[in-house]
Amino acid sequence: MYYGNSKKDAANVGFDDDFIYAELDLLPQNRKLKSVQIMQKKAILAFEMWAKNQHKTNY
Repeated sequence: MYYGNSKKDAANVGFDDDFIYAELDLLPQNRKLKSVQIMQKKAILAFEMWAKNQHKTNY
């Protein structure tokens, strides 16, 4: 992995994702950012397609 800027560098110029990650750790009803899960049955198809893809990048 090669990269130029750190997470702190990104935050210093306004690309700070810490708030989003902190929100995702909370239950939806406890979040400051209103969160509503929709279309889960259709959305899961994207993950199923990714799982079957022979050319995917594993994380």
